Parts: sequence; structure tokens; C-alpha cells
Amino acid sequence: NHYLFEATAVLVRAACGPNPAMTSDFEQLLFPPFQTVLAMDLQEFSPYVFQILAQLLEYRPDGLSDAYRALFQPLLAPANWDRK
Repeated sequence: NHYLFEATAVLVRAACGPNPAMTSDFEQLLFPPFQTVLAMDLQEFSPYVFQILAQLLEYRPDGLSDAYRALFQPLLAPANWDRK
């Protein structure tokens, strides 16, 4: 499972580094499963999701999109920060 995320990160870097326009294609493919991982609070995979989201943001030519803004509300919910 971890290798899948690492391979995805390599693909994002290899494809979006030279061609940032491909970022939107990756976002369309990756956002639904990433949202599922975050919604289900799968702590084992969350760091990988954030790593790849950060990577996509880095290559994104247009800055922050509405999809990223939609993540703010659930991520900043107090319940996420109350656990130990």
C-alpha cells in the first residue's frame, strides 16, 4: 500500500514537473480517493495523501483551486486536533 503512494508521487513529479498543465488531470483522478482516505480518517495513509497534495499544489500553475479550498473546512475542524 505504501509503495502505491510512493509510486504515485514519482508519477506526479515525472509528469507534472515538465508539464504543469497535467496537474489538473492528476487532481481529477486522485481527489476522490484522497477525500475518502481523509474522510475515513485512515491515519496510516493520511501523510501520503498530504505529501501528494502538496506536490500537486507545487506544480499547479493557477494557485489554489476550489477543490483545495473545500478541504480546509474538514481539516480545520476541532475534532481532528483533539485526538492524541
